[in-house]
Amino acid sequence: MWCSASSKTKLAATRTRVPIRRSCEHSFWVLLTVFECRRQRTPSRSCSNAPRPLIEAPRWSLTDFVDRLDAWIDLEQPDRDLRLMVTAWILTRYTDPYQGVRREPGFDNLWFGKIPRAVDLDDKQVVCSYFIFERARVVRCNDFASLSWPV
Repeated sequence: MWCSASSKTKLAATRTRVPIRRSCEHSFWVLLTVFECRRQRTPSRSCSNAPRPLIEAPRWSLTDFVDRLDAWIDLEQPDRDLRLMVTAWILTRYTDPYQGVRREPGFDNLWFGKIPRAVDLDDKQVVCSYFIFERARVVRCNDFASLSWPV
C-alpha cells in the first residue's frame, strides 16, 4: 500500500527528521523507532528507580466459599451492598487467610472472624469460620452467619 499525498505532508510537517518513504508501513516503523528513542532518552519524573510491583498469583486455594455464601444469602436475604462486602472479603483470603481472624480453641485449624463493616439492617455482624490446611495451602469454608452482638 502506498502513502497518499496528504499523509506525506502530515508526516513531513510533524516529523521533519524522518525521511518520507513510499511505503506507509515503513514510515510507521520509522516513526515508532523515533518515538521509542525519545521515550528512552526522556528521564521519568516519577519513581523511575523504584521496582515495579509484581502481580502475585493467589497463594491459597479457596474451597466451599461459594456454596456457603449462597446458603447464607438464601437464609439471611442480605441487601446488595452487604453481599458485595462479604464477597470482597472472601477475595482477601487468597493472599492472607490469617488476616483479621483468630484460631478457635479445641479445633484443629478452625479459624473464626468478623467481616469488617459487614453489619446488616438488624445490627447483626456477619462472621465466617473456615479451616486452613497449611501444607496443601487450602482454605475450606465452614460457614457464614449473621450474629447478634456481642460477637
